[in-house]
Amino acid sequence: MERRDERKERNRDAREAPGLKTAGGPIVALDGVSVVRDGRPLLQDVTWRVAPGERWAVLGLNGAGKSTLLRLLSGRLFPTRGTVRLFGHRLGTVPVEALQAKIGWIGGELKEAFGPESPREIVALGRRGAVRPPERPAPAVLAAAGETLAAVGLDGAAMDRPYATLSDGERARTLLARALFSDPALFVFDEPTAGLDLFAREALLETIDRRLSQTNGAAVYVTHHLEEVLPLFDRVLLLRRGEVFFAGPRAEALTEGRLRAFYGRPIRLYRFGDRVWALPEAPAHPEAPTGR
Repeated sequence: MERRDERKERNRDAREAPGLKTAGGPIVALDGVSVVRDGRPLLQDVTWRVAPGERWAVLGLNGAGKSTLLRLLSGRLFPTRGTVRLFGHRLGTVPVEALQAKIGWIGGELKEAFGPESPREIVALGRRGAVRPPERPAPAVLAAAGETLAAVGLDGAAMDRPYATLSDGERARTLLARALFSDPALFVFDEPTAGLDLFAREALLETIDRRLSQTNGAAVYVTHHLEEVLPLFDRVLLLRRGEVFFAGPRAEALTEGRLRAFYGRPIRLYRFGDRVWALPEAPAHPEAPTGR
């Protein structure tokens, strides 16, 4: 049963959080969106939908437009042309804070947003979408935050240490717990495994797969790495030079023929279980070293 001080904290959060009702239709809707900066097109005529509960992976090389797309989803970048609707509301018609309160961010700029705060405090603040606390969260909320941190595999000794002292893996788990704690309508993973070694990366991916499967939220997972597209993400958006190359089912996206055309160079796909890896294809007749 929920304790009285936790219930009081929840009620106060509801009063303080900007209210935003999700209108019907897609969670994310981009229609003919182009973004131009200093005469250079960053996105060109992008039309894309994320329906409630859908899980999308977004793949692209450097400069493909992935970061620009995420800035649109954050509500802090307006398109040069076209329209962006988040939760049924056209961008610019509702406060940015109201939009962000419905999104759970993992990785990206948020990874560097904290310092002296503990993981327990960071997770508790996620319910309000806050970074800096106006006041310390109630003990019951901090206790509940600790339970969520434990559920994503953060060691108990790390829960009350300053965020700045944590490893990259511990930081990633903290941000995942923060997103889960707020129960968002949309999870956005911005290269969450950046900086992790092989074993920490695989452990985090297993946790994401397990915990995200237990939610109803939509999700967008942005990465450079094909092998991070877990089966959970059953839809794939391929971005190339700011344009949509493909948007659709995972099984149709992750084929050797389509990905060769997408990358514009020969590659080989390797499948292990439900995961897919890609490597550049070796030249047919590599030149032998001369020794000179």
